[in-house]
Amino acid sequence: MKKLFYLLLLSIFLISCNNVPVVVNVQIPIDTLYKQAKDLKGIGPIIIGMPIKSIKQINKTTNEYDMNNHPFEIPYDIKYEKKKLHPDLKIYESYSYMIGDFKINSVKLYFYRDTLYKIYTEPYSDDGNIKEAFTVKYNKGITKIEVYERHNILAERQSNIWENENVIAEYVEVSPKIPSFISDGARNKWFEKNRKNWFVDNWFTIQTKSLRILNAVRECENNQYSKEKEEELQKKKATIDKI
Repeated sequence: MKKLFYLLLLSIFLISCNNVPVVVNVQIPIDTLYKQAKDLKGIGPIIIGMPIKSIKQINKTTNEYDMNNHPFEIPYDIKYEKKKLHPDLKIYESYSYMIGDFKINSVKLYFYRDTLYKIYTEPYSDDGNIKEAFTVKYNKGITKIEVYERHNILAERQSNIWENENVIAEYVEVSPKIPSFISDGARNKWFEKNRKNWFVDNWFTIQTKSLRILNAVRECENNQYSKEKEEELQKKKATIDKI
């Protein structure tokens, strides 16, 4: 605790005086971290490593007419707007999904071939319930605090991380940080000046730690990007040839 206190004091000093990006890590021994999160595999019935067919079973507990518990489907932009993915990559999403009485928003499931490798959510209105639930179930894990400049104002990025040998989960909160030298009386004026750059972001991910899968996903994404760039170049060339 004493070490953390001095690190926080140092970060405040650097931010106030030099506006330099600062990172504060609250670490715990790796064996303790893994032991605390030894049962971490996913969230509810959504398990990292599960096959695509498991979605059918999960969707049996949902209702397409229920705004709070909607089935997982292929995203609209992929299904109807023809956004392209590499053939080995698949995405399914639900804008709201219930696990018992626990609701998570904007959930996306990412598959490599037939294996779920990442769960992504944007819990914008859950009031930190995911973070609270994981803290209760898996303890505090690792906390990382980074302060940097974004949109010409200071931003604070706080990450809470839980992991074991196979899976890593991260809850991220990003928000503006009012400089410590701004007095209480001047805060409203500072806020009005920076209103257009104001932002609050948070997201939560659970992901495999398999380098084989992660490297394969990265290769698929790079190949798809190169393919789309080549197709775009050929279209431009065809248009120019008609001139």
